[in-house]
Amino acid sequence: MSRWGTALRVARRTARRDLGRTLLVGALVGAPVLGTTFLDTMFRTASLTAATNAERQMGTADAMLTVTAAERVESTGTSYYSVADAAQRDPATVRPADLLPAGSRLLRRGSESTVAFVVGDRTTAAPTAELDWTDPLAAGLLSVRDGRLARAAGEVTLSPTLAERLGVGVGDEVRATGAGTLRVVGIVADPSCRSCQVAAGPPGWTGAGRPAPDSVDYLVDLPDGAVVDRSIQDRLAGSGVFLLPRDAVLNPDRWQDNGTGGGGEDATTIAVVVLVAGIGVFEVLLLAGTAFAVAARRQIRTSAQVLANGGRPADVRRMLLAQGAVLGLVGSVAGVALGLAAVLAAWGPLQRLTDVDFDGL
Repeated sequence: MSRWGTALRVARRTARRDLGRTLLVGALVGAPVLGTTFLDTMFRTASLTAATNAERQMGTADAMLTVTAAERVESTGTSYYSVADAAQRDPATVRPADLLPAGSRLLRRGSESTVAFVVGDRTTAAPTAELDWTDPLAAGLLSVRDGRLARAAGEVTLSPTLAERLGVGVGDEVRATGAGTLRVVGIVADPSCRSCQVAAGPPGWTGAGRPAPDSVDYLVDLPDGAVVDRSIQDRLAGSGVFLLPRDAVLNPDRWQDNGTGGGGEDATTIAVVVLVAGIGVFEVLLLAGTAFAVAARRQIRTSAQVLANGGRPADVRRMLLAQGAVLGLVGSVAGVALGLAAVLAAWGPLQRLTDVDFDGL
Protein backbone atom coordinates (compact mmCIF):
# COMPACT_ATOMS: atom_id res chain seq x y z
CA MET A 1 0.00 0.00 0.00
CA SER A 2 2.91 2.37 0.65
CA ARG A 3 4.05 2.00 -2.95
CA TRP A 4 0.52 2.84 -4.17
CA GLY A 5 0.46 5.85 -1.87
CA THR A 6 3.69 7.11 -3.36
CA ALA A 7 2.40 6.53 -6.87
CA LEU A 8 -0.78 8.47 -6.13
CA ARG A 9 1.19 11.39 -4.67
CA VAL A 10 3.38 11.48 -7.77
CA ALA A 11 0.26 11.37 -9.95
CA ARG A 12 -1.32 14.32 -8.12
CA ARG A 13 1.87 16.40 -8.36
CA THR A 14 2.28 15.55 -12.04
CA ALA A 15 -1.33 16.56 -12.75
CA ARG A 16 -0.81 19.95 -11.05
CA ARG A 17 2.59 20.54 -12.67
CA ASP A 18 1.52 19.76 -16.24
CA LEU A 19 -1.87 21.48 -16.17
CA GLY A 20 -2.26 21.61 -19.95
CA ARG A 21 -1.88 17.85 -20.32
CA THR A 22 -4.22 17.31 -17.37
CA LEU A 23 -6.91 19.43 -19.00
CA LEU A 24 -6.43 17.66 -22.35
CA VAL A 25 -6.73 14.18 -20.87
CA GLY A 26 -9.58 15.27 -18.59
CA ALA A 27 -11.47 16.63 -21.60
CA LEU A 28 -10.96 13.41 -23.56
CA VAL A 29 -12.22 11.34 -20.64
CA GLY A 30 -14.96 13.77 -19.60
CA ALA A 31 -16.54 14.26 -23.04
CA PRO A 32 -18.25 10.83 -23.24
CA VAL A 33 -19.11 11.00 -19.54
CA LEU A 34 -20.74 14.40 -20.06
CA GLY A 35 -22.76 13.12 -23.02
CA THR A 36 -23.84 9.95 -21.24
CA THR A 37 -24.77 11.85 -18.07
CA PHE A 38 -26.81 14.39 -20.05
CA LEU A 39 -28.72 11.76 -22.04
CA ASP A 40 -29.32 9.43 -19.11
CA THR A 41 -30.46 12.25 -16.81
CA MET A 42 -32.68 13.73 -19.51
CA PHE A 43 -34.43 10.43 -20.26
CA ARG A 44 -34.86 9.60 -16.58
CA THR A 45 -36.22 13.08 -15.88
CA ALA A 46 -38.64 12.91 -18.81
CA SER A 47 -39.85 9.46 -17.69
CA LEU A 48 -42.49 10.43 -15.17
CA THR A 49 -43.08 8.33 -12.08
CA ALA A 50 -46.21 6.24 -11.75
CA ALA A 51 -47.41 8.55 -8.95
CA THR A 52 -47.09 11.60 -11.21
CA ASN A 53 -48.90 9.82 -14.06
CA ALA A 54 -51.72 8.90 -11.68
CA GLU A 55 -52.04 12.49 -10.45
CA ARG A 56 -52.16 13.89 -13.97
CA GLN A 57 -54.71 11.29 -15.05
CA MET A 58 -57.13 11.33 -12.10
CA GLY A 59 -56.00 14.11 -9.75
CA THR A 60 -56.20 13.00 -6.13
CA ALA A 61 -59.10 10.58 -6.73
CA ASP A 62 -58.96 6.94 -5.70
CA ALA A 63 -60.27 5.80 -9.08
CA MET A 64 -61.63 6.94 -12.40
CA LEU A 65 -64.97 5.53 -13.54
CA THR A 66 -66.36 5.45 -17.07
CA VAL A 67 -70.02 4.73 -17.79
CA THR A 68 -70.19 3.50 -21.38
CA ALA A 69 -73.08 3.45 -23.83
CA ALA A 70 -72.95 -0.37 -23.80
CA GLU A 71 -74.68 -2.41 -21.12
CA ARG A 72 -71.67 -4.72 -20.93
CA VAL A 73 -67.93 -4.31 -21.56
CA GLU A 74 -64.88 -6.49 -21.05
CA SER A 75 -62.13 -5.31 -18.71
CA THR A 76 -58.43 -6.03 -19.23
CA GLY A 77 -57.45 -4.59 -15.86
CA THR A 78 -56.07 -1.29 -17.10
CA SER A 79 -58.49 -0.66 -19.98
CA TYR A 80 -61.69 -2.01 -21.50
CA TYR A 81 -63.25 -2.87 -24.84
CA SER A 82 -66.84 -3.03 -25.99
CA VAL A 83 -68.75 -6.25 -26.54
CA ALA A 84 -70.17 -6.49 -30.05
CA ASP A 85 -73.63 -7.83 -29.10
CA ALA A 86 -74.12 -5.63 -26.02
CA ALA A 87 -77.30 -3.55 -25.89
CA GLN A 88 -76.90 0.24 -26.08
CA ARG A 89 -78.19 2.94 -23.75
CA ASP A 90 -77.79 6.58 -22.73
CA PRO A 91 -74.85 6.61 -20.26
CA ALA A 92 -76.14 9.79 -18.61
CA THR A 93 -79.13 7.84 -17.23
CA VAL A 94 -76.94 5.41 -15.25
CA ARG A 95 -76.39 6.05 -11.52
CA PRO A 96 -72.86 4.71 -10.89
CA ALA A 97 -73.03 5.51 -7.17
CA ASP A 98 -75.45 2.57 -6.77
CA LEU A 99 -72.72 0.23 -8.04
CA LEU A 100 -69.96 1.47 -5.72
CA PRO A 101 -69.34 0.95 -1.99
CA ALA A 102 -71.57 3.04 0.26
CA GLY A 103 -70.06 6.42 1.04
CA SER A 104 -68.31 6.83 -2.33
CA ARG A 105 -68.25 10.36 -3.75
CA LEU A 106 -68.26 11.02 -7.50
CA LEU A 107 -67.19 14.11 -9.39
CA ARG A 108 -68.52 14.14 -12.93
CA ARG A 109 -66.28 15.23 -15.77
CA GLY A 110 -68.06 17.04 -18.57
CA SER A 111 -68.03 15.43 -21.99
CA GLU A 112 -65.34 16.65 -24.34
CA SER A 113 -66.54 18.81 -27.20
CA THR A 114 -65.29 21.55 -29.51
CA VAL A 115 -66.09 25.24 -29.19
CA ALA A 116 -65.38 27.99 -31.71
CA PHE A 117 -63.87 31.13 -30.15
CA VAL A 118 -64.26 34.50 -31.85
CA VAL A 119 -61.85 37.35 -31.09
CA GLY A 120 -62.25 40.27 -33.47
CA ASP A 121 -62.20 38.81 -36.96
CA ARG A 122 -60.38 35.67 -35.80
CA THR A 123 -62.21 32.38 -35.21
CA THR A 124 -60.51 29.38 -33.65
CA ALA A 125 -61.97 25.99 -32.71
CA ALA A 126 -60.57 24.22 -29.66
CA PRO A 127 -61.37 21.18 -27.48
CA THR A 128 -63.04 21.83 -24.15
CA ALA A 129 -62.92 20.45 -20.62
CA GLU A 130 -65.65 20.76 -17.98
CA LEU A 131 -65.11 20.04 -14.30
CA ASP A 132 -65.50 21.61 -10.88
CA TRP A 133 -61.83 22.61 -10.72
CA THR A 134 -62.20 23.81 -7.13
CA ASP A 135 -62.92 20.27 -5.93
CA PRO A 136 -59.90 18.68 -4.17
CA LEU A 137 -60.23 15.61 -6.43
CA ALA A 138 -59.26 17.77 -9.44
CA ALA A 139 -55.92 18.89 -7.97
CA GLY A 140 -53.06 18.10 -10.33
CA LEU A 141 -55.08 17.77 -13.54
CA LEU A 142 -54.11 21.24 -14.74
CA SER A 143 -51.06 23.39 -14.12
CA VAL A 144 -51.75 27.11 -13.62
CA ARG A 145 -49.35 29.33 -15.56
CA ASP A 146 -51.06 32.65 -14.86
CA GLY A 147 -54.19 33.78 -13.07
CA ARG A 148 -56.44 31.12 -11.55
CA LEU A 149 -58.77 28.27 -12.44
CA ALA A 150 -62.28 29.06 -13.69
CA ARG A 151 -64.87 28.47 -10.99
CA ALA A 152 -67.98 30.48 -11.92
CA ALA A 153 -70.29 30.89 -14.88
CA GLY A 154 -68.92 33.23 -17.53
CA GLU A 155 -65.29 32.32 -16.74
CA VAL A 156 -62.87 30.25 -18.79
CA THR A 157 -59.22 29.30 -18.73
CA LEU A 158 -57.14 28.77 -21.85
CA SER A 159 -54.01 26.78 -22.53
CA PRO A 160 -50.91 28.85 -23.40
CA THR A 161 -50.98 27.77 -27.05
CA LEU A 162 -54.67 28.60 -27.42
CA ALA A 163 -54.29 31.97 -25.69
CA GLU A 164 -51.36 32.81 -27.94
CA ARG A 165 -53.32 31.79 -31.02
CA LEU A 166 -56.28 33.95 -29.98
CA GLY A 167 -54.02 36.80 -28.90
CA VAL A 168 -55.63 37.14 -25.46
CA GLY A 169 -54.48 37.04 -21.85
CA VAL A 170 -55.85 37.05 -18.32
CA GLY A 171 -58.62 39.64 -18.01
CA ASP A 172 -59.55 39.67 -21.69
CA GLU A 173 -62.92 38.57 -23.06
CA VAL A 174 -63.66 36.04 -25.78
CA ARG A 175 -66.88 34.97 -27.49
CA ALA A 176 -67.58 31.26 -27.72
CA THR A 177 -70.20 29.70 -29.95
CA GLY A 178 -73.07 28.55 -27.74
CA ALA A 179 -71.47 29.90 -24.57
CA GLY A 180 -71.63 33.65 -25.13
CA THR A 181 -69.01 36.10 -23.87
CA LEU A 182 -66.49 34.67 -21.43
CA ARG A 183 -63.78 36.30 -19.34
CA VAL A 184 -60.36 34.69 -19.36
CA VAL A 185 -59.36 34.24 -15.71
CA GLY A 186 -56.31 32.04 -16.13
CA ILE A 187 -53.76 30.45 -18.41
CA VAL A 188 -53.51 26.75 -17.58
CA ALA A 189 -51.87 23.78 -19.26
CA ASP A 190 -52.18 20.04 -19.26
CA PRO A 191 -48.83 19.06 -17.69
CA SER A 192 -48.75 15.92 -19.84
CA CYS A 193 -49.36 17.83 -23.10
CA ARG A 194 -47.90 21.32 -22.97
CA SER A 195 -48.68 22.06 -26.63
CA CYS A 196 -52.33 20.94 -26.52
CA GLN A 197 -54.93 23.62 -27.17
CA VAL A 198 -57.75 23.36 -24.66
CA ALA A 199 -60.31 25.61 -22.97
CA ALA A 200 -61.41 24.62 -19.47
CA GLY A 201 -64.26 25.88 -17.36
CA PRO A 202 -66.83 24.91 -14.71
CA PRO A 203 -69.60 22.36 -15.44
CA GLY A 204 -71.94 23.53 -18.19
CA TRP A 205 -69.80 26.43 -19.39
CA THR A 206 -69.99 25.28 -23.03
CA GLY A 207 -73.77 25.81 -23.04
CA ALA A 208 -76.69 23.52 -23.77
CA GLY A 209 -77.57 21.66 -26.93
CA ARG A 210 -74.49 19.45 -27.05
CA PRO A 211 -74.96 15.94 -28.50
CA ALA A 212 -75.35 13.07 -26.07
CA PRO A 213 -71.93 11.70 -25.06
CA ASP A 214 -70.79 8.19 -25.88
CA SER A 215 -69.57 7.81 -22.31
CA VAL A 216 -69.56 9.70 -19.02
CA ASP A 217 -66.46 9.93 -16.82
CA TYR A 218 -66.25 10.43 -13.06
CA LEU A 219 -63.51 10.92 -10.50
CA VAL A 220 -64.22 8.67 -7.53
CA ASP A 221 -63.39 9.19 -3.88
CA LEU A 222 -63.84 5.83 -2.16
CA PRO A 223 -64.64 5.56 1.56
CA ASP A 224 -61.86 4.68 3.98
CA GLY A 225 -61.18 0.96 4.07
CA ALA A 226 -62.77 0.25 0.69
CA VAL A 227 -60.80 -2.31 -1.30
CA VAL A 228 -61.03 -2.49 -5.09
CA ASP A 229 -59.90 -5.68 -6.80
CA ARG A 230 -60.43 -7.41 -10.13
CA SER A 231 -63.64 -9.04 -8.96
CA ILE A 232 -65.26 -5.62 -8.37
CA GLN A 233 -63.87 -4.35 -11.65
CA ASP A 234 -65.31 -7.34 -13.53
CA ARG A 235 -68.68 -6.95 -11.79
CA LEU A 236 -68.90 -3.31 -12.88
CA ALA A 237 -67.82 -4.24 -16.41
CA GLY A 238 -70.83 -6.56 -16.53
CA SER A 239 -72.95 -3.43 -16.12
CA GLY A 240 -71.13 -1.48 -18.81
CA VAL A 241 -69.04 0.47 -16.30
CA PHE A 242 -65.25 0.49 -16.23
CA LEU A 243 -63.44 1.35 -12.98
CA LEU A 244 -59.75 2.24 -13.17
CA PRO A 245 -58.33 2.22 -9.63
CA ARG A 246 -55.37 4.39 -8.76
CA ASP A 247 -53.41 1.23 -7.97
CA ALA A 248 -53.85 0.09 -11.59
CA VAL A 249 -51.91 3.17 -12.69
CA LEU A 250 -49.31 2.82 -9.94
CA ASN A 251 -48.84 -0.92 -10.48
CA PRO A 252 -50.14 -1.80 -13.97
CA ASP A 253 -48.39 -5.20 -14.06
CA ARG A 254 -50.51 -6.31 -11.12
CA TRP A 255 -53.73 -5.55 -12.99
CA GLN A 256 -53.05 -6.44 -16.61
CA ASP A 257 -54.38 -9.70 -17.98
CA ASN A 258 -51.85 -12.30 -19.09
CA GLY A 259 -50.84 -11.70 -22.67
CA THR A 260 -51.59 -7.98 -22.54
CA GLY A 261 -49.17 -5.18 -21.99
CA GLY A 262 -46.13 -3.85 -23.75
CA GLY A 263 -43.89 -6.81 -24.45
CA GLY A 264 -42.98 -5.46 -27.88
CA GLU A 265 -42.32 -2.02 -26.45
CA ASP A 266 -40.13 -3.53 -23.73
CA ALA A 267 -38.06 -5.39 -26.33
CA THR A 268 -37.64 -2.20 -28.36
CA THR A 269 -36.60 -0.26 -25.28
CA ILE A 270 -34.02 -2.90 -24.36
CA ALA A 271 -32.64 -2.88 -27.90
CA VAL A 272 -32.31 0.91 -27.88
CA VAL A 273 -30.61 0.87 -24.46
CA VAL A 274 -28.14 -1.81 -25.58
CA LEU A 275 -27.37 0.13 -28.78
CA VAL A 276 -26.81 3.42 -26.96
CA ALA A 277 -24.76 1.72 -24.25
CA GLY A 278 -22.62 -0.01 -26.88
CA ILE A 279 -21.95 3.24 -28.70
CA GLY A 280 -21.11 4.91 -25.40
CA VAL A 281 -18.66 2.20 -24.39
CA PHE A 282 -17.03 2.32 -27.84
CA GLU A 283 -16.64 6.09 -27.57
CA VAL A 284 -15.16 5.80 -24.07
CA LEU A 285 -12.65 3.22 -25.28
CA LEU A 286 -11.58 5.42 -28.18
CA LEU A 287 -11.26 8.67 -26.27
CA ALA A 288 -10.05 7.26 -22.96
CA GLY A 289 -7.55 5.01 -24.74
CA THR A 290 -6.22 8.01 -26.63
CA ALA A 291 -6.05 10.02 -23.42
CA PHE A 292 -4.05 7.42 -21.52
CA ALA A 293 -1.78 6.85 -24.51
CA VAL A 294 -0.99 10.57 -24.54
CA ALA A 295 -0.29 10.46 -20.81
CA ALA A 296 2.00 7.45 -21.11
CA ARG A 297 4.03 8.91 -23.98
CA ARG A 298 4.60 12.12 -22.03
CA GLN A 299 5.94 10.10 -19.10
CA ILE A 300 8.79 8.28 -20.88
CA ARG A 301 11.49 10.50 -19.36
CA THR A 302 9.97 10.26 -15.88
CA SER A 303 9.71 6.48 -16.16
CA ALA A 304 13.37 6.24 -17.17
CA GLN A 305 14.39 8.33 -14.15
CA VAL A 306 12.44 6.04 -11.83
CA LEU A 307 14.18 2.97 -13.25
CA ALA A 308 17.60 4.66 -13.14
CA ASN A 309 17.14 5.40 -9.44
CA GLY A 310 16.40 1.84 -8.41
CA GLY A 311 12.74 1.61 -9.25
CA ARG A 312 11.24 -1.57 -10.61
CA PRO A 313 9.08 -1.99 -13.71
CA ALA A 314 6.14 -2.62 -11.34
CA ASP A 315 6.70 0.83 -9.84
CA VAL A 316 6.54 2.40 -13.30
CA ARG A 317 3.31 0.54 -14.05
CA ARG A 318 1.92 1.63 -10.69
CA MET A 319 2.82 5.23 -11.38
CA LEU A 320 1.16 5.24 -14.81
CA LEU A 321 -1.94 3.50 -13.48
CA ALA A 322 -2.16 6.01 -10.64
CA GLN A 323 -1.92 8.89 -13.08
CA GLY A 324 -4.60 7.30 -15.23
CA ALA A 325 -6.82 6.93 -12.15
CA VAL A 326 -6.30 10.55 -11.08
CA LEU A 327 -6.87 11.97 -14.57
CA GLY A 328 -9.84 9.66 -15.14
CA LEU A 329 -11.38 10.70 -11.83
CA VAL A 330 -10.92 14.39 -12.63
CA GLY A 331 -12.42 13.98 -16.10
CA SER A 332 -15.31 11.81 -14.90
CA VAL A 333 -16.30 14.08 -12.02
CA ALA A 334 -16.15 17.11 -14.30
CA GLY A 335 -18.16 15.28 -16.98
CA VAL A 336 -20.91 14.29 -14.52
CA ALA A 337 -21.11 17.81 -13.07
CA LEU A 338 -21.24 19.44 -16.51
CA GLY A 339 -23.81 16.88 -17.74
CA LEU A 340 -26.13 17.66 -14.83
CA ALA A 341 -25.58 21.39 -15.30
CA ALA A 342 -26.44 21.03 -18.99
CA VAL A 343 -29.76 19.38 -18.14
CA LEU A 344 -30.63 22.16 -15.69
CA ALA A 345 -29.60 24.83 -18.20
CA ALA A 346 -31.75 23.22 -20.92
CA TRP A 347 -34.71 22.53 -18.59
CA GLY A 348 -37.20 24.74 -20.43
CA PRO A 349 -36.24 23.67 -23.97
CA LEU A 350 -36.26 20.01 -22.91
CA GLN A 351 -39.79 20.33 -21.54
CA ARG A 352 -40.90 21.93 -24.80
CA LEU A 353 -39.12 19.18 -26.75
CA THR A 354 -40.77 16.33 -24.79
CA ASP A 355 -44.08 18.26 -24.47
CA VAL A 356 -44.45 17.39 -20.76
CA ASP A 357 -43.81 19.13 -17.44
CA PHE A 358 -41.03 17.33 -15.56
CA ASP A 359 -41.72 16.39 -11.94
CA GLY A 360 -38.12 16.72 -10.79
CA LEU A 361 -34.51 16.08 -11.76
